[in-house]
Amino acid sequence: MTEDTTGSASGSNEPEGDDDLPIYEPPFGLDAVPGFCERLVEYLIAESPDDEFTFEGVEGEESQGVWILPLGGYDPNEDKTLTEGAPADRELPPGGYAEVADTWAQGVRRVLHQAWGAPLVRTPKLVGVSQEPEGILDFLMVAVSIDRAEMWDRGELCCVLLTSWDGEPMTSMLRQILVVLPREYAFGGMAVLADDEITVHDLIMHGEHPLELRRRAWLMSTLAGQGEVRVRGTALEASRFSLRSRGGTTTVWTFADDGRVLVLMQDPDSEFITSAAGQLIADQLSGAEPQAAGDGAEAAHPEELLEEARLILIARMLDGIPEDLRELIAAPAENGRGEPSEHELEFRVLGDQPLPIISGAVWFDGEHWRVTRNLLEIGSLNDFGMDDFGFADAVRRPYRLGGSFTADDVAGRATDERRRQIEQLFAACPYPEQQRPADHERLGYGLPRDATHGDLVAQIERITEAWWSTDPGSVDWKDRTFSVGGRDLRDDDGRVLRTVLAVAEPWTVEVLQAWVGGLSDAMEDRWGPAFEMQAREPRTGMERKTPVARVMRGIGIMSAPMWWVNGHAVVLVAGAPDPSTGEDPQAILVIGRADAVVDLMRGTRTWELRQRTRVIASLATEVAGEPAPQEIAWRGPHLAGSSVRPDAVRGRVRADDHYWVWHFAHDGRGLLMSFPVDAAAAEEARLSFEDQARLFAGVPVDLLSLVTDRDPDGLYPVVTRERPDGSAIPGFLPTASALPAVQAVFWRDAYDWRASGGMLERVRPAFAAAVSEAQGDADAAPDTAPDSAPDTAPDTIRGHAPHAAPDTSNPFATLYSAVIGVPQLQWAVGAGEEFGSHILADDRYSSVVFGHPVAFEQAEAAYAQLGDVHRVALTGSLNQFLDTVLGMPPRRYVLDAALANPDPRNRAEIAFLLLEDLDDLDASVQLSHLTPVNVLFENPTLGADDRLLLIRLLEAGAEAGSGLGGPGVARHPIVQLADRDLDDAVIELFVHSLLMRGELDVTAPALPDGRSVLAYVEAGEFAHGRSRTGLLAQLREAEGGFPFEP
Repeated sequence: MTEDTTGSASGSNEPEGDDDLPIYEPPFGLDAVPGFCERLVEYLIAESPDDEFTFEGVEGEESQGVWILPLGGYDPNEDKTLTEGAPADRELPPGGYAEVADTWAQGVRRVLHQAWGAPLVRTPKLVGVSQEPEGILDFLMVAVSIDRAEMWDRGELCCVLLTSWDGEPMTSMLRQILVVLPREYAFGGMAVLADDEITVHDLIMHGEHPLELRRRAWLMSTLAGQGEVRVRGTALEASRFSLRSRGGTTTVWTFADDGRVLVLMQDPDSEFITSAAGQLIADQLSGAEPQAAGDGAEAAHPEELLEEARLILIARMLDGIPEDLRELIAAPAENGRGEPSEHELEFRVLGDQPLPIISGAVWFDGEHWRVTRNLLEIGSLNDFGMDDFGFADAVRRPYRLGGSFTADDVAGRATDERRRQIEQLFAACPYPEQQRPADHERLGYGLPRDATHGDLVAQIERITEAWWSTDPGSVDWKDRTFSVGGRDLRDDDGRVLRTVLAVAEPWTVEVLQAWVGGLSDAMEDRWGPAFEMQAREPRTGMERKTPVARVMRGIGIMSAPMWWVNGHAVVLVAGAPDPSTGEDPQAILVIGRADAVVDLMRGTRTWELRQRTRVIASLATEVAGEPAPQEIAWRGPHLAGSSVRPDAVRGRVRADDHYWVWHFAHDGRGLLMSFPVDAAAAEEARLSFEDQARLFAGVPVDLLSLVTDRDPDGLYPVVTRERPDGSAIPGFLPTASALPAVQAVFWRDAYDWRASGGMLERVRPAFAAAVSEAQGDADAAPDTAPDSAPDTAPDTIRGHAPHAAPDTSNPFATLYSAVIGVPQLQWAVGAGEEFGSHILADDRYSSVVFGHPVAFEQAEAAYAQLGDVHRVALTGSLNQFLDTVLGMPPRRYVLDAALANPDPRNRAEIAFLLLEDLDDLDASVQLSHLTPVNVLFENPTLGADDRLLLIRLLEAGAEAGSGLGGPGVARHPIVQLADRDLDDAVIELFVHSLLMRGELDVTAPALPDGRSVLAYVEAGEFAHGRSRTGLLAQLREAEGGFPFEP
């Protein structure tokens, strides 16, 4: 090195011509840094350079009104001295170039501190519900992953120094950046970056002319308020019209005589009023130093904090409205008789400024309707739309924006007398009705802007292609791949993408219908005639249990056109919903996976399907020698509140030419797999292990543990490979060495039957093309298994070229094909149909499913073997219990039977299952003189493992004492335990759980003779003769009120 890096003022520390060094230093010494920065500030104020520029040998760039220049740096990837065998450089310090760069960077910080004083230290501040950067400096720090900045206020501009290693100090990259930005940028939020254009919202009033709005304001104010009043004492002459509803929602229109308009709204139930202040407080407190006790005044009451935060937000919201319009807000007014007029809004004082209590504000500047930058920023931080500021309830609906506003519209179902009054009022209105807006304006921002119907169709096609390979949740926030008409699609559990394309009000629904009709026509022109998607099964009227149908039912529109586009369903759910839903007329775009449209089991509940398959399999064992249903361990979830993991159950059903292997779990989930009955056909359809693994893709790991590396015990064939390196992990495909050799895989989540990822890939356009090419047959059936995975398909067939015709074939022909046995299964289990002994005993049915006749008595006996729910809860296993119930019975009425089950495992499994949903079971209810705790303690096989069950009972509200009848009816649980022939250590576990409830008085009368629990145990008269010294110690400790450990 030829320059001193510790403070020399002469020249650069970087040798001239050494551009390939791994460090960067500007062409001047450390002592020159403050002067350079001062001159830079003057230059930027005077010249405001755009884009790239060079100042005194330092290259800089401008972005968003912020200037960025390097002041130092080190790149280890460019450090040749770190390469193996590089000669030592004796001129370098021990730390090499990294130390040189660090010494320079710390020197820059030191000289700036000396010249400008201590800086304001900034850390990135994230605010709002989405925790986004508050200002441009916060955004920059987050973008470059630097968590500390030093800032100096230099008047019009601020200088910010960012110094950071991007990893381990002295071994990673060092960055030292000088950021120069306007003072308002440094101390303001993102709103300061917004240009004037962003405040323009020309369609917010749905195209209504300002004179029409004045007419409506006059009518509503005269009808339900003070009428028109004139503002006094201000530079502007103006009229004010107010409307206040019974619920407190208030609208104040101020029409200045120069043509401008100011609208203030206050909706006390709006999101702005109810949540924005709390979010502001949370943002301000995040990262704040906690105040020491006793410092300053007492903390303000939370309600006072909220009130102050609300006023701060209101002040920000109004900042940006022209001063002369703002002056009109609090100005006095008088009516036509010269009498003072009361303001309909409430006011508070912030500092010396009176502020109206409002939830939103908009104004008309004579040419455009506008909102302030700060209102937009508040909306962005809190994920608010204009309706969250009260616009819908305060403005759009009461004034019927976009719709007609006649005496008939306002009168509605009013009495004849009231209607005459309204008609007279309309006749007296001094402001004439204006021409209606164009249709494209009447829905305001309820329609996509700057996108034709053809554009929307193209965007939808793009999404149907991209969804095969891209997760919508993983794309960058700036990525518009999953956006239609500027509306981002929401991902519902990976099966449905949805967004509201258009919204209307009841009085503009005809405009919405016309727009939807145009979009539907464009879709048909591109994709052909639509199918009719119904939320209910047309033949049975049963609700379809699918994601798409749930969207439709949720908004009250039960029928919609549907198209198949690139293997996905595109559904346009539009119209006026059922009034009971409370939803506005709207058009919702739904894009669904192929298995999200129809229910594989046509509405048959899973519990019912489980029972049917269990009965069929049991009969098949009896009459045809088929393998019997069996329980199987797996990696499923534990029952809530326990360490109990119940076994699943599996079996097989023959459905004509296919076997279907079923697995059902205690949590309602399941797995279905098919393969041909004919051995030769099964062998012909057999896939390689790799292709079979791809078929199982997307199935949850715990469900996969039911079939990976498992002994099929004759239920299904398997395909194997040599075990890969490492131990097998049940359910983890990369480590598996054996999988079922099957053609179809469906699995059930908490709500629906779903196709595996590999099944869905079969309807992917690129997959079908790869199959056709591999077979050399352009007309190959799309459900034919490929010789190679879709990942091996050539790029030319993987996706469509831009504007290529989309694939509009119906994927059901593949996904639910008879080739893989789906219709056969639906027929065999009576999907969507009634089912019972008469079906099982039908000759045609029994010949197809069993290959042998079944007598009606045999079928009846198979159902009878399931038993009664209460009996099975008392004597059977969990899987027997689940085979018997059709949906969960009232849990409380089965609980006592489960607690009395003598088998410890069965007792725990059934009882914990009943206790999983504590909101659905109140264990405080007694069905006899015994509480649930009494019932458990009466069980002859009670053991230490039942302690968790006791805790769960207590959490569900079970009585820890004698119950409703008191000691005269049932024994106290602790007395019960003391009398049990159990070891004292076991008893202590249960008693501890009871005492931890904190509600038991061990000295209160608890026996019919008046003795307390403590007195009873102290007497020590037990038939079993066991010691109860440990129990006695527990009770005495509880008597003293001392805390004790379990």
